[in-house]
Formats: sequence, C-alpha cells, structure tokens
Amino acid sequence: MRTISELYEYHLHYIYSAEIQLVEGLSIMASKTTNRLLNEVLEIQLEKTKDNKKALSKLVESYLESNREITCLMVQAYLQEIQQFINHATEEEVLNVGLMVETQRLVHFKISIYSAALYYTNILNYQEDTRILGEILDGEHQNLITVASLEKDQID
Repeated sequence: MRTISELYEYHLHYIYSAEIQLVEGLSIMASKTTNRLLNEVLEIQLEKTKDNKKALSKLVESYLESNREITCLMVQAYLQEIQQFINHATEEEVLNVGLMVETQRLVHFKISIYSAALYYTNILNYQEDTRILGEILDGEHQNLITVASLEKDQID
C-alpha cells in the first residue's frame, strides 16, 4: 500500500471480512442462549450485520481491487474464543451472562473498525462512503446501548 486510498480500500475489505464471519458467529450465539431478551438482541444484531454486509458489498465492488482476499483475523479468533467459552459454560446463567458480555465486546470492536474507516473517508473526502459508514456506525452505537441496558437489567 502506497496511498491512503489503498489503505482505506484494504480496511474496507477487512471490515467486509469481519461482517461475513459475524453472520455465522451471531447465528451460533443466538442459538446457544436461553435468555429470551438476549436472543432477540442477537437476532436483531444478526439482521443488522447482514444489512451491513450488503451495504459494504456495494462499497467493496466499487473499488478496482474488489477481488482482494483479506481475512479479519481478529473476528476469526474471537469466534474461536466464543466457541471455546460455549463449550466450557456448564450453567445456563453463566452462558447467558457470558454471551451478553461477549456481545458487548463484539459491538465495541465493530465500533472501532467503522470509526477507523470513517477516519480514512474523511481524509479522502469520500462523501458517499462517509455517509454509508456513518449510518452503520450510528447503528452500532445504538446496539451498544441496547446490549448495555440488557446487561444492566440482568444485574438489577
């Protein structure tokens, strides 16, 4: 990579890889929880992730090197950790609370990668990309509020 534009394109592919992997991961998490509210939150997060993937697909296709193969290793490792946690959680309450915390950690990660992408789009003055990524980031901030309130309700 020699330019900020190439760096942004790389990051965009990285986010796209993350979202692809998270579709499967969120589906697994939703299927494992026995907490009705957490299940609903995870199902909503799953649908939003599918929407994000669709929006990102259009952005990725608009760049010349859209066939670039980049794997988000952070999400790959995260999903392995989730599976390991699920395998070790023997009590229902522990599983549900742990999945709530993991969901919050996931949303924080997504906020960080979308924030970075927005930084690049602002430098490059890519207004349409900024709008699309900004809408996704706003949705992730809302997801964080939802998950945090669910955790608070669980503790109270």
